Amino acid sequence: MKHSIFTTCFFLLFTIHIQAQSEIFSLAEVDNAPIISKCTNSLSSKDCFIEKLNNYIKSNIDIMKLVKRKDLPGKAYVQFEVNATGEIEQVKVRTRNKFLEKEALRLFAQLKIKEPATKNSKKVAIKHTIPITFNLLKFESYEEFGREIKNKN
Repeated sequence: MKHSIFTTCFFLLFTIHIQAQSEIFSLAEVDNAPIISKCTNSLSSKDCFIEKLNNYIKSNIDIMKLVKRKDLPGKAYVQFEVNATGEIEQVKVRTRNKFLEKEALRLFAQLKIKEPATKNSKKVAIKHTIPITFNLLKFESYEEFGREIKNKN
């Protein structure tokens, strides 16, 4: 009897410990967002993460391949996790266009996180969703688009 109570308590505590370790937070719930690269301005870590993520996407999108295929304009919603070691996991893309999905998956497969998010000074996992708009409407040509990207970096 004592052995079964001990076993049950041990299993319950072990399960609670494992659940606490694998908890995934939203960006709003963490103290510090993951770091893609350091911000030089006075943005909060969360705003910096969003800015650096948007800059990474804009700078690394293979828009020419999509233009050649005539897959523009389009939109994709990308949900991903940054685990407690800073690795990108569980990338899910929602879009009607399989080529935009493939490009979004490629972008996130190459994304490098320097430091994971923290909460109460502990490294934690986050889940985040970002919309990506694949659009060239404001540009007259691919060259004009390229100049705009270079000017932003």
